[in-house]
Amino acid sequence: MRGRASIPQHIREILGENIRRERVIRKMTQAELAGKIGTSQMMVSRFEKGKDSPSVWRCYRIAKVFNTTIEQLLTERS
Repeated sequence: MRGRASIPQHIREILGENIRRERVIRKMTQAELAGKIGTSQMMVSRFEKGKDSPSVWRCYRIAKVFNTTIEQLLTERS
């Protein structure tokens, strides 16, 4: 884990769903998002599936790409 606090699974799932939703709305591929936030397509896939969570810095970059806030990325939508 290299010093990172563990993020609960349900929060990782909400974050992943929101990242995927925002990416699809913008007709962006995982590879395109990965290039904009400085990671690999495989990591974007892991974020979207809730298998891994981005660092705070990477969350910030994702939020900037989507013109939203980290808070909105972490908020469950109905």
